[in-house]
Amino acid sequence: MTHALFILSLLGFVIMFALPRVFFRSDGKMNARWWLTGAPFGIALHGVWLAWVGISPRFDSGGAALAATLDALGMIATVGAIALIAATIATHRVPLALWHQDGERNTPLHIVTYGPYGWVRHPFYVSFLLLLVGAALIARDGITLAALPLGLFSLDWTARGDEQNLLASSLGDEYGAYSERTGRFVPRFLHVVRT
Repeated sequence: MTHALFILSLLGFVIMFALPRVFFRSDGKMNARWWLTGAPFGIALHGVWLAWVGISPRFDSGGAALAATLDALGMIATVGAIALIAATIATHRVPLALWHQDGERNTPLHIVTYGPYGWVRHPFYVSFLLLLVGAALIARDGITLAALPLGLFSLDWTARGDEQNLLASSLGDEYGAYSERTGRFVPRFLHVVRT
């Protein structure tokens, strides 16, 4: 892992971890469910750092060409994640609630269906998953690789709860129609091509 890739991966996680303070609504609480959802990302960050300092062994037995390819793919995923975070922030006019908030703090005020939300229902989550993919490709260690399925599970669990909350709200019909034409984490290209 090069110094530049280490810094890039670190930067992506720093941006992600700064979002609750710089973008999301300030009336939320980082409750136990919030920490549980965020844990795989902290694990991945530590995995990248431990691989960088040589404590966590890396899986690098494929040769220089494979290592360069994985590094390049990791860089693309991480840069894509950072760009998607920026694009998603730019789409919003008002901050969102933190993960797993109860009562009024989680009441949806509106539905955003343009910008990155025109492609997927959870672009922040997609960007966080891209950070995990990038970290796994760059670090190539057991800790970071283990964080990837944990992160996917935690964000899928969170997204399902978010969607149930939206469907049960006064915006339920609008959100139901929106979810028919967009994927949760992967764009529905057939619908995009037809429209």
